[in-house]
Amino acid sequence: MIDGNTKVCGIIGDPIGHSLSPKMHNAAFEANNLNFVYAAFNVKKDALRDAVAGLKALGVVGFNVTIPHKVDVISYLDDLDVSVRALTAVNTVVRNGSSLVGFNTDVEGFLSPLRSRGIGLSGTKVTVLGAGGAARACVAGLSMEGCESITVLGRTVSRLRELSQALKGLAGNKMVTRPLTSNTLKETVEASDIVVNATPIGMHPNISDSPVPAELLRTDLLVYDLVYNPIKTTLLKYAESAGASMIQGYEMLVAQGAVAFRLWTQTSPPIEVMEKAALEGLGEHHEG
Repeated sequence: MIDGNTKVCGIIGDPIGHSLSPKMHNAAFEANNLNFVYAAFNVKKDALRDAVAGLKALGVVGFNVTIPHKVDVISYLDDLDVSVRALTAVNTVVRNGSSLVGFNTDVEGFLSPLRSRGIGLSGTKVTVLGAGGAARACVAGLSMEGCESITVLGRTVSRLRELSQALKGLAGNKMVTRPLTSNTLKETVEASDIVVNATPIGMHPNISDSPVPAELLRTDLLVYDLVYNPIKTTLLKYAESAGASMIQGYEMLVAQGAVAFRLWTQTSPPIEVMEKAALEGLGEHHEG
């Protein structure tokens, strides 16, 4: 029951109507018996400054930030956590007294499903597809965990260059960026232990697309697809048919949400409840 003592969290973005975060976080608040509520706010780019000032003035506990505001929101925050520095993107904001502090929970969210399976990354060779914000989080996490080599394949040379410059201090010589072609894809995947899809290829409604052809997948490969709608992408279906190990995108979605939940409430997130709510939400959006 919402009353005068209810604490408010939320998410800002454009578009925002299909966000799973309200369903996931409200289920978690209820499970932990917390007097919190989570709402989605559609915020246009030209209204971002006013929106952040309004959320601050209203005393919200915190909020998530999604496309297209993850970089621009930095200008309107009072402080940044160390998690933001290399990624130059914020996806979670936390109130600290009268200040709004920006965090990035994507690195922890990316690593969590690997850690929960006991998958050690030290000495592994990894291919990351894509050069956007999600790819940056992957490269940062892989570097921190001691991968031997990380090859980033992307279609846009300028974005590859930006990623390389942003993460060279963290990844050092272990990271190589290459243009994505059928030849570089084949070469790199054949030499890799893990393939991570950090592109939107295969996302609803284009569910028949895959960033990697089925013939390049094999039994000793781990395929991690960050796309979570559909729940099982064509890439993961190919991986399953090839006998490869796989990690589904909703797991990262839940894991990064759990980090935000902990930051806002200072309580342990009910992971199973959040996962169930996210999967129910995905089922409602698209049976894939």
